Amino acid sequence: VRPAAPVGLVVRGSGGRVVVTVAVDPMAAPINPDGTWGLVRPPDLNRVVWLTQSTMPASPSPGTTAIYGHACQGITCAFDALVDVEAGDTVILTTGAGVLTYRINALIKYPKSGPGSLASKRSVPNELMLVTCAYQPDSSSLDNLVATGTLITSRKL
Repeated sequence: VRPAAPVGLVVRGSGGRVVVTVAVDPMAAPINPDGTWGLVRPPDLNRVVWLTQSTMPASPSPGTTAIYGHACQGITCAFDALVDVEAGDTVILTTGAGVLTYRINALIKYPKSGPGSLASKRSVPNELMLVTCAYQPDSSSLDNLVATGTLITSRKL
């Protein structure tokens, strides 16, 4: 599948149940003075964004495709259910050129800034990264919750 911008995303959990279904829009991440990505704030609570500085999805892909979305407390947002994703779940990413399926490897917390943040994560071939806020019981969010997946199949449209 040739590189193309993503337009839709579906996350399927165990037994094929749909965990997330959402549209995807392109967005450039803000850039810090050191050249790393700044804090990403998708403009719509119920859509997610593909960071245009990350790798455009393809099969094969030379690097990580990064998709960010909001998780909220008290209102419904696109990635609220990302906290329920488990290793082995699948992500179906639709692009203008095809459909790519990824298997979730891990759900990890990264600090939003500083040492160990996503700014220090290297790009990995054929990887998908879904990113949202990791809320604490007091409604604070100092970390990102990140589901990483590896490309397992693709088909052209």
